[in-house]
Order: sequence, then structure tokens, then C-alpha cells
Amino acid sequence: MSVLFFSMSFLALASSPSRLEDLFTQRLVEVVNTKPALITFVQPGCIPCKKQLTALQCVGKRLGAEKVSLFGVQAVGDRGEMQRALKPLRLSYPILVGTQKFLTAFGAADSATPLTAVVAPGGKVLERILGAFPCEYWVGKVVTAP
Repeated sequence: MSVLFFSMSFLALASSPSRLEDLFTQRLVEVVNTKPALITFVQPGCIPCKKQLTALQCVGKRLGAEKVSLFGVQAVGDRGEMQRALKPLRLSYPILVGTQKFLTAFGAADSATPLTAVVAPGGKVLERILGAFPCEYWVGKVVTAP
């Protein structure tokens, strides 16, 4: 499956940045309301980011979409460059283009990448973890999320 950049479909509404941010946040809230989520902040050209996104792909296959939500968020960089970098990974979950408000809320605005937020059902951020880790590590994080 190809990488999806959800916020791109909202770019026609970019004349109202707050509306764009509201749609971005609303989409995430809808998905994380009922199950744990792993949200990884990445940037183009980041080799550890690619490893982390691949590990999350494994988590999705092991646990299934009914047990975990997965998102990548482009923290910095050119959207086209990001698409080209991620296309060979054939990810089955969306990569969102992060708004400044969203990046700041997650503490990712000035952070190194990959930075992954472990989010409990209902949206509470349990942990922010810097670095790429294997699939089994993330499966454990999701399984033990309250």
C-alpha cells in the first residue's frame, strides 16, 4: 500500500490554517479514541526514521489494525522528498504532514528524529521515545498500554 499524506487532501483549506490544524487533529483523535497508538515523527533522509517506520509496519502486521493505530508524522522537510524516501518502504499506515501546533504539542517541534509517542486509548501520551527500536519492543509497549 502506498504512503498516504492525509493533510495534503486538506491543503485546499489552507487559507484558514486553524481549520487545517483542526482537521489534522480531529483525524488523529478519531483514531486514537478507542485503541493505543504509536505516532512517529520523521524527516526525509533520516536512516533511523526508515528503520523505525519499518518496525511499526511489523507491529501493525503482528497486532492488527483493531489493536493499534500507527501514524508517521513528517516533522520537517519537503513533502515531495519525503514521499520519494518512503515509497520503497510500502507502508500500510498514513504519514501525516505535521502542523507546527501539533509538533509543539507532542514536543517534536525541535526534537531529533525518529521520536515516537506511545498514546493510550483516549489520547493520553504515555511516553516519548527517541530512536529506532525493533518490532518486539513496540509490540510490548502497545500490549502494556492501559
